[in-house]
Amino acid sequence: MKSKVCNKCNKEVSIDKFSYNTVNGKKYQRNTCNACRSRKDKKNKVYYVYYLPEHHYCGVTNCLVRRMIDHRKHGRNTENWRVLYSSESKKDAAIHEALFHSWLGMEGIAITF
Repeated sequence: MKSKVCNKCNKEVSIDKFSYNTVNGKKYQRNTCNACRSRKDKKNKVYYVYYLPEHHYCGVTNCLVRRMIDHRKHGRNTENWRVLYSSESKKDAAIHEALFHSWLGMEGIAITF
């Protein structure tokens, strides 16, 4: 079985314990093992409630850059987006998203926890 040294914990880990990142359609294996990435993600996770005014759209994400790229891929204009609220709690962010939906007059919200 092949192995690789993790850049974070400096341990030799089986190569199947590393995930892949896709950049411009090409797959690259990450240099940090899944366990270290998971610990980092849990430690640094912030959820953002954002608004796209042109589309009258409000959403929640923990990665604004990736989410805006996804919106652009689907034809949405992301030029004037703004963060309405941020929280370390996913549940708290979802509650605030629901509040902004009602304040902004949007329909069709779905709260999931």
